[in-house]
Amino acid sequence: MIALDPGLVELDHRASEYIPLEEIKVQNRDAWLALVRGGLYAGVDMQAFRRGVVATFERIIASHAGGRVAVVCCHGGVINAWAGHVLGIAAPHFFEPGYTSVQRFLAASSGERNVASLNELAHLRGR
Repeated sequence: MIALDPGLVELDHRASEYIPLEEIKVQNRDAWLALVRGGLYAGVDMQAFRRGVVATFERIIASHAGGRVAVVCCHGGVINAWAGHVLGIAAPHFFEPGYTSVQRFLAASSGERNVASLNELAHLRGR
Protein backbone atom coordinates (compact mmCIF):
# COMPACT_ATOMS: atom_id res chain seq x y z
CA MET A 1 0.00 0.00 0.00
CA ILE A 2 1.27 3.47 -0.86
CA ALA A 3 0.11 6.39 1.28
CA LEU A 4 1.09 10.04 1.32
CA ASP A 5 1.57 11.46 4.79
CA PRO A 6 1.43 15.23 5.30
CA GLY A 7 3.49 14.83 8.47
CA LEU A 8 6.56 14.12 6.35
CA VAL A 9 6.56 17.11 4.01
CA GLU A 10 9.86 18.94 3.66
CA LEU A 11 10.37 22.04 5.74
CA ASP A 12 10.39 24.35 2.69
CA HIS A 13 7.30 22.83 1.04
CA ARG A 14 5.53 26.20 1.01
CA ALA A 15 8.36 27.96 -0.83
CA SER A 16 7.65 29.14 -4.35
CA GLU A 17 10.72 27.29 -5.65
CA TYR A 18 13.17 24.63 -4.53
CA ILE A 19 16.71 25.80 -3.87
CA PRO A 20 19.25 23.03 -3.17
CA LEU A 21 21.09 23.38 0.16
CA GLU A 22 24.44 23.59 -1.57
CA GLU A 23 23.17 26.75 -3.30
CA ILE A 24 21.67 28.18 -0.11
CA LYS A 25 25.07 27.87 1.58
CA VAL A 26 26.58 30.10 -1.09
CA GLN A 27 23.68 32.45 -1.88
CA ASN A 28 22.13 32.98 1.55
CA ARG A 29 24.56 32.13 4.34
CA ASP A 30 22.22 33.54 7.01
CA ALA A 31 19.45 31.14 5.98
CA TRP A 32 21.92 28.24 6.02
CA LEU A 33 23.13 29.17 9.51
CA ALA A 34 19.54 29.44 10.75
CA LEU A 35 18.91 25.93 9.47
CA VAL A 36 21.94 24.32 11.11
CA ARG A 37 21.57 26.27 14.36
CA GLY A 38 17.89 25.50 14.80
CA GLY A 39 16.35 28.90 14.26
CA LEU A 40 13.61 29.79 11.84
CA TYR A 41 14.25 28.49 8.35
CA ALA A 42 11.91 29.36 5.46
CA GLY A 43 9.50 30.61 8.14
CA VAL A 44 9.52 27.22 9.88
CA ASP A 45 10.39 26.68 13.55
CA MET A 46 12.94 23.88 13.29
CA GLN A 47 12.15 22.41 16.71
CA ALA A 48 8.42 22.27 15.95
CA PHE A 49 9.23 20.71 12.57
CA ARG A 50 11.28 18.01 14.28
CA ARG A 51 8.54 17.27 16.81
CA GLY A 52 6.07 16.82 13.96
CA VAL A 53 8.37 14.51 12.00
CA VAL A 54 9.11 12.39 15.08
CA ALA A 55 5.41 12.11 15.95
CA THR A 56 4.66 11.03 12.38
CA PHE A 57 7.38 8.37 12.33
CA GLU A 58 6.25 7.06 15.70
CA ARG A 59 2.67 6.80 14.41
CA ILE A 60 3.88 4.94 11.31
CA ILE A 61 5.94 2.57 13.46
CA ALA A 62 3.00 1.90 15.79
CA SER A 63 0.68 1.16 12.89
CA HIS A 64 3.13 -1.43 11.47
CA ALA A 65 4.12 -3.19 14.70
CA GLY A 66 6.04 -6.37 14.01
CA GLY A 67 6.36 -5.58 10.32
CA ARG A 68 8.54 -3.70 7.89
CA VAL A 69 7.74 -0.42 6.28
CA ALA A 70 9.53 1.74 3.74
CA VAL A 71 9.17 5.47 4.23
CA VAL A 72 10.32 7.49 1.25
CA CYS A 73 11.45 11.01 2.14
CA CYS A 74 12.94 12.99 -0.67
CA HIS A 75 14.70 15.74 1.25
CA GLY A 76 17.21 16.16 4.03
CA GLY A 77 15.09 18.08 6.52
CA VAL A 78 12.84 15.13 7.32
CA ILE A 79 15.79 12.71 7.28
CA ASN A 80 17.81 14.93 9.62
CA ALA A 81 14.87 15.44 11.98
CA TRP A 82 14.28 11.71 12.45
CA ALA A 83 17.96 10.65 12.43
CA GLY A 84 18.87 13.40 14.89
CA HIS A 85 16.07 12.29 17.19
CA VAL A 86 17.17 8.66 17.07
CA LEU A 87 20.84 9.56 17.63
CA GLY A 88 20.14 12.16 20.32
CA ILE A 89 21.69 14.98 18.28
CA ALA A 90 20.14 18.36 19.05
CA ALA A 91 21.25 20.09 15.85
CA PRO A 92 18.31 20.13 13.45
CA HIS A 93 20.48 19.63 10.38
CA PHE A 94 23.69 17.77 11.22
CA PHE A 95 24.49 16.06 7.91
CA GLU A 96 23.70 16.32 4.23
CA PRO A 97 22.08 13.16 2.92
CA GLY A 98 23.23 12.41 -0.61
CA TYR A 99 20.66 12.59 -3.35
CA THR A 100 18.80 9.24 -3.52
CA SER A 101 20.69 7.99 -0.46
CA VAL A 102 19.20 5.27 1.74
CA GLN A 103 18.77 5.51 5.50
CA ARG A 104 17.76 2.43 7.53
CA PHE A 105 16.38 2.50 11.07
CA LEU A 106 15.35 -0.20 13.51
CA ALA A 107 12.35 0.28 15.79
CA ALA A 108 11.78 -2.14 18.68
CA SER A 109 8.41 -2.62 20.35
CA SER A 110 10.13 -1.61 23.61
CA GLY A 111 10.56 1.90 22.21
CA GLU A 112 14.22 1.61 21.29
CA ARG A 113 15.18 3.26 18.03
CA ASN A 114 18.51 2.63 16.29
CA VAL A 115 20.27 3.65 13.12
CA ALA A 116 21.21 0.71 10.90
CA SER A 117 22.75 2.97 8.24
CA LEU A 118 22.87 6.56 7.07
CA ASN A 119 23.63 7.96 3.66
CA GLU A 120 24.01 4.67 1.78
CA LEU A 121 25.09 5.48 -1.77
CA ALA A 122 26.49 2.17 -3.04
CA HIS A 123 23.55 1.78 -5.42
CA LEU A 124 24.92 4.74 -7.38
CA ARG A 125 28.38 3.31 -8.08
CA GLY A 126 29.34 3.17 -11.70
CA ARG A 127 26.72 5.66 -12.81
